Amino acid sequence: MHLIKYIFLIFAVGTSPIPSLPLILVSYKENGFYGGFTTAVVGGALANISLYIIGRFLRKYFFRFNFFKKAIKLSDFLKGFSFRDLYLIRQASIFPSKLTSVACGLVRYPPNGFSFSFLLSSIPCQFLYFYLATKIDIISNLFDKFGFNISTSYFLSLI
Repeated sequence: MHLIKYIFLIFAVGTSPIPSLPLILVSYKENGFYGGFTTAVVGGALANISLYIIGRFLRKYFFRFNFFKKAIKLSDFLKGFSFRDLYLIRQASIFPSKLTSVACGLVRYPPNGFSFSFLLSSIPCQFLYFYLATKIDIISNLFDKFGFNISTSYFLSLI
């Protein structure tokens, strides 16, 4: 039940403009590697798939009325991206994942390639997130000395 709560929170924050990294780090801190990995990947995948669907919906709604003729030219340019290009863009974090998910939906990128590139690019990041979550203790112990409770000190150490 505890993991489901974090999956839902990561999904909710992942679909909003708020960065979800602090919540992912707290999930790793409280649930360990396997629980944090499960919540981050499942919650992130649900958020990215929903943003992809929103992008497909926006394309259907806006392009039906021909509001954005320049966007049609841009979508033709982005359609030429291969799986490798999308994977490298996601892995390098050049663009936020939220924007690339919506953009892939707008250009009707194949759903299989989209989801596979998300999984391949998110797995190496999870090891970095786990490492960062283990280093939060050093900073949060400083906040504990000043009288902050555990959850407040985790969030303050992330800022």
